Amino acid sequence: MAVQRITGAGGEVSRGPVLLYGVILTGVIAAASVNLYDGTSASDRLRAVFFTAAAESVPLPFPLPMMFEHGLFVSFGAAADQALFFYEPVREEQLPPASDVPVE
Repeated sequence: MAVQRITGAGGEVSRGPVLLYGVILTGVIAAASVNLYDGTSASDRLRAVFFTAAAESVPLPFPLPMMFEHGLFVSFGAAADQALFFYEPVREEQLPPASDVPVE
């Protein structure tokens, strides 16, 4: 498992497919949010938005990992300026065939 720290306005966690196991928002001043995109920029598909009202570090573990097939890009909303991402890279040959991927 890999851990990556992203700071500032956000950035790229991975360019390739990953399973995301959780996030820890750190440096939270007040209510904060983090946006997760399936891709390499904020113009890609928004997969999730997490909010917190705590003025402290906030762990967000997932009961099951989230799959990001095209990479993982994050952006921070107000009051959040850094986070730790716990993920595992996925090799292309481990991805399901395109016909087996549900359309959302």
